[in-house]
Amino acid sequence: MAPVSYITLVVSALTLLLPRKGADAFVHPRPALPRSRQQQQSIMVMSATRRAFLSDQLVGAIGAGVLGLGLATERATAYEKEYLKEPTAEFKAMEARQADFSAAQRAYKQEFVKKLDAFLAVETDEEAVSTLNAMSNTVIQRGGLPESVRINDLLKTCRRKKAAMKDSGKWSTPVQIAYETLVQTTNRTVVPLQSGS
Repeated sequence: MAPVSYITLVVSALTLLLPRKGADAFVHPRPALPRSRQQQQSIMVMSATRRAFLSDQLVGAIGAGVLGLGLATERATAYEKEYLKEPTAEFKAMEARQADFSAAQRAYKQEFVKKLDAFLAVETDEEAVSTLNAMSNTVIQRGGLPESVRINDLLKTCRRKKAAMKDSGKWSTPVQIAYETLVQTTNRTVVPLQSGS
């Protein structure tokens, strides 16, 4: 066979690049280049080496996957071996601290609710000032409200009492000052000091 000329290569490249019209628009054209026996053999050798390369890569990937699966099962069984049947001393100490904290918070809530009930039962401005100051002092001493008392619920309750007392003409300036002090102490965030800082 004759060698492929430069013009034949340009024409075949242009036919690939130029848009087609009609029914042949979406059909990929067959190359018009004649192949010699040597070219066909080199193409077959290249495809054989590609297949060998891909099969080697596939074997390597499968081997890596099996190795990774083996390591993963070793790690998974390691957790089963280290599973604790009994709680540790640290865990028991932490549970004891949590129980103590919960008991202290329940007691604090009962104390605080008694003071809140006393505020809701007041009839005079002097009683209102003393109960509001008592609640403010308790919040300051304890470093905040009890865990289960929400600030919004407390303030709504106090506002209802304030409205009821104002309607009867009893909410004077000292009571308002004590109320604002309670609001400020409940809104203040208390951050405990970190050890070593």
